[in-house]
Amino acid sequence: MINILFVDDDISMLYLYKVYLESTRYNPHTTNDTNIAIELLIKNAYKIIITDYFMPNVTGLEFALKVKTTCLKLNIKYPYTILASSEAFEDKHDKQRTIFNLILQKPLTRETLLSTLDSILTTKE
Repeated sequence: MINILFVDDDISMLYLYKVYLESTRYNPHTTNDTNIAIELLIKNAYKIIITDYFMPNVTGLEFALKVKTTCLKLNIKYPYTILASSEAFEDKHDKQRTIFNLILQKPLTRETLLSTLDSILTTKE
């Protein structure tokens, strides 16, 4: 099983991601709290993290920077990081484009999510 972490303040989206990945080779972990996400990152080997951008206490960019800092500090392999947002990101968001490996437009369909994950892992393996 391939561990994937989903971080989103919308509980219904987290539930949907879990349902999408049932009976696949993926093992989804979900949280709506970025502090818990960092704890999970330390305890688990995630190949991919998918985070929302707009969250109440922290943006997806701030969270991704915290992930990167934590990985460097603890010598953990930095996972492939995807930003999932309902807002279309343009070139003016250069920092997002450098910290995230991929930016996807929400809502994600099951087909989009599975084909994206499969493509990433095929490329990385």
